[in-house]
Amino acid sequence: MTDLSQILVTTLKEGSLLALLAVAFSVVFATTRLVNLATGAVSLAAAYGLLWITGPDWLGGPAWLGVIVALIIGVLASVAVYYAAIVPFGRFDPTSNIGWILTTFAAGLILIEIAGIWFENRSLPVEPVLSSVFGWTGFNLSGTPVRVSELMLVVSTALVIGVLVWTERHSLSGRLFQAVAQDSDAASLQGINPRMVVVRSFVIAGVCAAVAAINMAPAVGVNQTTFQLVGFKALTAALIGGLGSIRGGALGGFALGLFVAVLRVTHNQNLEDPLLFAALLAILAIRPQGILGRVAEEKA
Repeated sequence: MTDLSQILVTTLKEGSLLALLAVAFSVVFATTRLVNLATGAVSLAAAYGLLWITGPDWLGGPAWLGVIVALIIGVLASVAVYYAAIVPFGRFDPTSNIGWILTTFAAGLILIEIAGIWFENRSLPVEPVLSSVFGWTGFNLSGTPVRVSELMLVVSTALVIGVLVWTERHSLSGRLFQAVAQDSDAASLQGINPRMVVVRSFVIAGVCAAVAAINMAPAVGVNQTTFQLVGFKALTAALIGGLGSIRGGALGGFALGLFVAVLRVTHNQNLEDPLLFAALLAILAIRPQGILGRVAEEKA
């Protein structure tokens, strides 16, 4: 029973973080057909914003202000990547012109280096945004401790992804998003401004990356390597679930979280990377578009 509870708790924790970042990859890919390799760096920038406001060695401000600043930095950093690393290319076919791989990756490195100059290249601890509720710090699930901060992670992930899924299906902005995702040229002919929809997708990606950072930073500290690795693992989750699909990103994140949880409980963490990529190759061999992804239509 303890093993099952550990698997459940770890799946929810790891899956929530990966799902948020996988969705960040997916919303951008849906409207641009580009993989934003700066996503991990955007999340790191938001984490540094949280640290800057709440850290006792920095401003020592309240947690709520740190959350707001982290969200703002996440959005600004994400949009900045779009205007600095993608817009200068103009209109191009991402399947034949892969310069965006270098530009988005370079933009991420620039964000990391700027943060490194200010905060130094070392792991920095961050206090949890929410560690207790009226003195309640959490509970035990069949011997597995569950902290309030972990509940906050799961709840915030569910809220963000739930709002995005509902908005995509039932709102005007969601219909605009789907129109641009299906065919930006046709959407433009219908009077839709594709660039504004793309900018909104980067805003959404920035929010997702920031929410992930707000929850991840207190657990692992603000560490450049860790955030980059989690970012690339989230890209794997997005590929498995279906790059370009919000629900696919969420599914891939939690599937990968379950995978990690089982390996940890069975003490096979050293096999995590090879088994992960073997699973990725197997899934993409069967469904190249991922579990919930759609096959891209060729334009005449």
